[in-house]
Amino acid sequence: MRNFRFYLLVALVALTGNVPAQNASTVSQGQVFGVDTEGWNTAWVEYNMGTFKVDVKGADDQSFTGFSLGYSHAFSLSLTTPLFVEVGLGGQYSSYEKEWYEDEEYYDGSGTFRSRRSNGLDLWSLKAPINFLYRYDIPNSLVSLMPFVGVNLRFNVSGKQEYYIGYKTLEADVFDDKEMGGSDNTFNRIQLGWHVGMKANFLKHIMVGLSYGTDITEIAKKTKINALTITAGYIF
Repeated sequence: MRNFRFYLLVALVALTGNVPAQNASTVSQGQVFGVDTEGWNTAWVEYNMGTFKVDVKGADDQSFTGFSLGYSHAFSLSLTTPLFVEVGLGGQYSSYEKEWYEDEEYYDGSGTFRSRRSNGLDLWSLKAPINFLYRYDIPNSLVSLMPFVGVNLRFNVSGKQEYYIGYKTLEADVFDDKEMGGSDNTFNRIQLGWHVGMKANFLKHIMVGLSYGTDITEIAKKTKINALTITAGYIF
């Protein structure tokens, strides 16, 4: 009986001593101290609703819309806290068209007529957003919430502004001093901005987000961009 008790005790000690090793082996490579620290990649699309804010008394702001495509990678900053840095690269197309009418006199002075006026813009840009995220995994679900704040570096590749006046269409390169009538009217190539927002991850692979941001530097003299952005992406 004593031998049986001895062998039973040895077996229990051996069994309990093996449990931590088994549990440790079941923890994924991206989980340390019970926190998921594994990074991820995202392919995303955006709908951008922006405004050129003109800091001149009496000047009108101009709204525009844009669409973006891009890719980003997120990596962990801590082994014990779900803090991440997300670095991305994307391309954006932005445009607007404004139309109005003015009264003009006929050449012979016999009366006036309504003359159509319009101007528009097509702008192509590259951008590199850098986000700092905190990921909160909702218990007993496949949903994660990720509030974030970040900066955005934008390089404006090309832009054309069109004017329609008196049955004539004029076109100008927004980066050309002569075509824009002076350096005060031209666009800058490089811009820096900031943004804040929230992303949600569903079923591990689906991401949606909403953010708002403004420029820190000017795109043109006394002009900055504010933008509200809706994002959808695939995480892998």
